[in-house]
This record gives sequence, C-alpha cells and structure tokens, in this order.
Amino acid sequence: MAVELATKIAKHSTIPKISDVIKKIADAKPLNEVDLLIKVAIDDYTSQINSALYTSLKDESLKNDILKNWLSSVKMAVRKRRRELLQQIAEIKFSLILSKKWFEEFASFDENTLDVTVDKKKLSIKFEMAEKEVNV
Repeated sequence: MAVELATKIAKHSTIPKISDVIKKIADAKPLNEVDLLIKVAIDDYTSQINSALYTSLKDESLKNDILKNWLSSVKMAVRKRRRELLQQIAEIKFSLILSKKWFEEFASFDENTLDVTVDKKKLSIKFEMAEKEVNV
C-alpha cells in the first residue's frame, strides 16, 4: 500500500486544443479560465511573429531560425520553472505524507478544499489523501 496525495483544481482538469481557443477568439466567444491561460501563450506567439524585426525580414529561412530560437528559449524557460515548481510541490507532499499531518490551513483531515486567489482569479483546490494498492 502507498499513500497518495492528489491535488485537483476545479475547472482546470483538461487543457483545450490551441486550435479550439484560436477559433473561440476568432468567433468572439467567451473564454473560460483555462482558455485564458492558453490565450497568453497565443498572444506571446502572435506578438513575436508580428514584431517589427520579424516582419521586416524577407529571408524565410532566417525568419524560421529566429522563430525556432525564440520557441526553444521559451520552452527551456518553461521547463526550468516547471521543474522548480514540481520540486516544491514534491517536497510539500513528501513532508505531509511522512509526517502524517495535514495542511495547517485545515483543522482536520476532513477539511480538504481551499479557495485561493491567484493573479486575481479565484481557484478552488481540493486535496485528497488516500492509500492505494501498488503492484510490485
């Protein structure tokens, strides 16, 4: 048996296709919270390809190289930040599991939902600790 601590954020369980978000934007349809996260990346990309430097270039090969380098830089930065956050999360989960204690924000293990505001957006986060059978 192994202890598992699952974290769920309401309305953030799936990531939409980029093409679906682009279509919603083009059709002026309302975007949900997860769509807005994807829109930030779309806006960054659009800003890059519409920049004065990028549009002034006539050589398609050079344009592709610049775009490829920019995308690689963004990808590396996102990966680095993701690793840092996953490490922080793992440390917290590990300490909770080993100590058999619960988050200090909660009075007991029965409490497991926390409402927080991140970047002016309200999120409902649910923590579920359970024992799971692991095949060895």
